[in-house]
Amino acid sequence: MKQNGRCILITLILTIITPQPFLQAQSLQVSMQEGLYSEEIEGDLTKAISIYKEIISKSNETQKATTAQAMYRLGLCYSKQGQEQLAQQTFAKLINSFPEQIEIVNNAQLLYDSSYIFDPAELMPPNTIAYVELGRPGDQIETLVKMFKDTPFENPLAVLGGAQDPSTQQMNPGNIINALFNPSMLTEFKKVRGIAFGVIDIVNESPDDDNVLLIIQPGKSDILKGLILTGLGMTGQPGPTMQEMETIVGPGVYTAYDNSIFIIGKEKRHIEQAVSKYKSNLPSKSLLTENQSFIKLPRKKRAENLITLWADIDKIHGMLDKMGLTSTDFAMADLFLDSQNIDDLTAFINFKSDEITIATAVHFKDNHDCLLYKLIHTQNLNQEYINEIPSNAFLLGSVALNEANTQQMSQLNQKVNDFTGLDIGREFFSNINQLTLFVTHTSTNDEKPKSVLNKLLPTLDSIGLKIYSNNSDKTYQVADTILRKIDQSFSLNSDSLTEDTPQNKYLISDDKGEPLYAYIAKMDNGIILTLNKPFDIRQLNMSSNVFEEKIKTLPRSTSKLVALNIGGALNISKGVMNASEEMNDPNIILQMDTLVKSLDKTNIYTYTSETKNQFSLRIKLTNMPPMKEIIPPLMALDKMMKDINTTNDITEEEEYNDEIYFYPANNSIVRHDIDRLYWDVDDSPSMYSIYFGQSPDDLKLVGQTPQSYFDQLPKLEKNTSYYWRLDEHFASDENVFQGDIWHFTTNTEKLVHWSLDESHGSLSTDNRHQHNGFLYGTKTWTPQGGKFGGALFFDGKNDYIDINMNQEANYASMTYSLWVKPLSIPNTETAILHGDGWHHGVVHLILNKDGSVAHSIRNAEMLDNIDDIDSTSSIEMNQWSHIVFVYHNYQELEIYINGKLDKQTKYTKPTPALFGDLRIGGHDITQRPFHGYMDEIQIFNYPLNAQEIHGLFTTNNIKGDIQ
Repeated sequence: MKQNGRCILITLILTIITPQPFLQAQSLQVSMQEGLYSEEIEGDLTKAISIYKEIISKSNETQKATTAQAMYRLGLCYSKQGQEQLAQQTFAKLINSFPEQIEIVNNAQLLYDSSYIFDPAELMPPNTIAYVELGRPGDQIETLVKMFKDTPFENPLAVLGGAQDPSTQQMNPGNIINALFNPSMLTEFKKVRGIAFGVIDIVNESPDDDNVLLIIQPGKSDILKGLILTGLGMTGQPGPTMQEMETIVGPGVYTAYDNSIFIIGKEKRHIEQAVSKYKSNLPSKSLLTENQSFIKLPRKKRAENLITLWADIDKIHGMLDKMGLTSTDFAMADLFLDSQNIDDLTAFINFKSDEITIATAVHFKDNHDCLLYKLIHTQNLNQEYINEIPSNAFLLGSVALNEANTQQMSQLNQKVNDFTGLDIGREFFSNINQLTLFVTHTSTNDEKPKSVLNKLLPTLDSIGLKIYSNNSDKTYQVADTILRKIDQSFSLNSDSLTEDTPQNKYLISDDKGEPLYAYIAKMDNGIILTLNKPFDIRQLNMSSNVFEEKIKTLPRSTSKLVALNIGGALNISKGVMNASEEMNDPNIILQMDTLVKSLDKTNIYTYTSETKNQFSLRIKLTNMPPMKEIIPPLMALDKMMKDINTTNDITEEEEYNDEIYFYPANNSIVRHDIDRLYWDVDDSPSMYSIYFGQSPDDLKLVGQTPQSYFDQLPKLEKNTSYYWRLDEHFASDENVFQGDIWHFTTNTEKLVHWSLDESHGSLSTDNRHQHNGFLYGTKTWTPQGGKFGGALFFDGKNDYIDINMNQEANYASMTYSLWVKPLSIPNTETAILHGDGWHHGVVHLILNKDGSVAHSIRNAEMLDNIDDIDSTSSIEMNQWSHIVFVYHNYQELEIYINGKLDKQTKYTKPTPALFGDLRIGGHDITQRPFHGYMDEIQIFNYPLNAQEIHGLFTTNNIKGDIQ
């Protein structure tokens, strides 16, 4: 006890004699350690921010180093939270307040420069009338890339195109645009910090005089800065500096810039004002500070949006009035809009990885007289009513009605009175509060009523309308009267159902024995009317419905709502396909099932928010699955539908071609050294006359023959179009039947060459730059593991390359050459090269389970038949093998294995070769995947000879007589 007392006494003495600033410094250092622990170890940024703020508030002149350190860490915490503007403000305050803390100020300066985003609205003049801003373009592009990862659209710039290298060519506007959309520029666009555009005035003598201001913050993208400067330099010259900023002066365009920002405008004074605001970094009058309606759009919100649009409507109206337009061109529109009393219009698009929102809003002034708004305005919804819908509803719509004395209700009231003959219309409509429509679906296997509705939409279950009212009896009376009148028109009486479902049943349609019934039932707060199937009102709740979560978060001012579950809508479409003879294809249904499953929780909501002085419309797409789950089946369905359309779209010429086969086929590409024409007709004329030439208007008789071929053609030239006609002579009469004119083109070239030498990425480049392929799956490139250079590994699960080929071109002769190194073969065949589609002429190269290789082609005569030709020898596992298929004269096929001829044969029916869209390494998205390596895939539009094929086998080059 004495010992404890002595310790306390010593502590008190030390406290008295120790200087107070020293104790305070010690306390601040302890707080700094607590803040660092919360920030770095616990990851609790909110707690760390609170500690750092407290340190800054308690520090004095003697603790500058600690204060500067706390301010630096505070800026870092804001940056980690994504609050870049607060981070910038904190770093700026540190830099200005503690210049003597050189090391920490230098670190803060680096972070400030790298994260600096100046709010472009601060540079816009106060009288700006319209403003458009792209949020953080870099963040938006990053989100896009994540959304479309592992799809053909992973690089949005690659989709837009552009492959020119600006460093290797003289700059011109076209090359600059190509450079901007070069796929390699994606990384640069991710660095862009902001883009904004403002319209200041429209009262000018010509559109060229419009006063506009463009702000671009390219961030760290030096390449983008260079492209912008190059483009501006083409039309302008360097001008005098503005407050240490470089300038470019062109015809009617002024630009000031530094490493962080480009300020571009059409009036010099606006550029000077913007530069002054930018350089001073002090509060000044601007759009952001002076326009009260714009102030409602905070920077944080604008930065989160892909695009934000704002317009000062009443100012625009005033300018149009000065121009004399409101009394003429816009007089009728202004009568409905009362635009001089519209404060502003805003709109924005915002997207996240699983959600997209499009919204627009109009804000009115007090006592506005907008007739259009009054016509569409309705009361706010009672959201408790919306929740009472079946769990299997996929479509929902709800609206609250206006009071019965409005013009809309009066007109509807008169219609009811005219139809029923009862003077209850006004009372009926004054009784109704809200209407909610819903549509439900079933699975394809569920038992469905036999009705005209299910004949059109097999998987539709029912359509329901809930009418909420103050007096259920009155509402029921009107509905019953109307339905009975319809029922009686079919000479049938309404009949009751069972006691368990106390609803009345009415026949409202009868189409060839497929009746459609309506049912009504009374609720405590109204009635429910359904078509096709009755509902037990005890089951009408939203506890398991896909819309439940979002409905709970709707704003209380919501007045109209439409919600659609995409999975449910696709289920309805799938039912239609199942019932269709053309589309009831297992592959189509498989892809539809995949989409239904992926999108079963994806919804689209469209709703309005209506108050006295505001109308807003919002469209929101929620719970989006990863794009890699839905794009492949969508692409597969698109191709299948095109195939169906191609098969069904038989022209008169194709019908004629069913009776007569002619080769080369019309519009085909052939080798220049072909020496004969072929044909085959159902009847047998005694003689054929062959007319031939390089113009359809100048055909000359080149010979006659009783055979179905002609082998005395003149020598053909390369890269030339030829036209020919076949006339028929019959011995039974002297008539000559003149045939149609067909044409073909001689051309010998390599169509595509995928060397597969890439080291990363999703793109398989065609060395001829015509048909690049997109790789789905694991993307396992082996830069040093190919037969010649690199190769691509296919995992045997879901890897394949998808290529968009020319679907219109057909070929009399072709050669396919490739190297394969299979590691295993499943019990069924595996696809090497698959021409997508099932119309005649589509080619397939297949590796059979016994190791042999096969060439398959759709038969031109019978679309359901396939000609399959297998090699006599097999290729070895885990070894490189060279496979070549040579197809020529529409019928003859040769198979080469490792440089040697393996088999020669003919197809049963001559057929031009087609590709459609091409898939390498898989039959379709999930079936027959290849397992192993592929290299050097090449396709030629002419038949290679034995010498050329041997050259490909030994050196990967053609050494024959045709180059």
